[in-house]
Amino acid sequence: MAHQTPAAGSGTTPPAPGQFWPEQNAWYAGPVAYPDGRVFALLLPADFAAVGEKAWGEYGRKIEGADSLHDGLSNTQALAAASSPAAAAVMAHGDGCYLPSRVEALQLFATLKDQIGGGWIWTSTQSSADDAWYQLFSGGLQHAYYKGCEFRAVPVRRLILQSFGTLA
Repeated sequence: MAHQTPAAGSGTTPPAPGQFWPEQNAWYAGPVAYPDGRVFALLLPADFAAVGEKAWGEYGRKIEGADSLHDGLSNTQALAAASSPAAAAVMAHGDGCYLPSRVEALQLFATLKDQIGGGWIWTSTQSSADDAWYQLFSGGLQHAYYKGCEFRAVPVRRLILQSFGTLA
């Protein structure tokens, strides 16, 4: 069953990107536009560090449905169905949490690198049967690496801001 993404709260306006959003108990990474026309508020829960370091998944196994550059939620749902330790950890964090996609990880780097700190975090985007993409927070690099390696699994969640339908 797919998780439903809630709409931004009634009368609640997001702060500037990079600021703490008290009503959401989360850091606001900013708006992220998806190819289907939806625009989401990307949030980093205040207690995100509790998840820790996890392996992305099984080396040599291609996970169907974990290839989206944009949609970390659908990637993470596919990963969870395939018993990914990183996906299980972030989803257990609750409140609709998931691993960020490559695009979402870039947004985190652009606005919340001070909150996340240096080092690597996994994205939910698979590169091949052997590798998945990670985001380096000390310099901004994205690269694919061995799925069995343990990097930080950082949970994010999203709220829908706008829905325009599919863009032409």
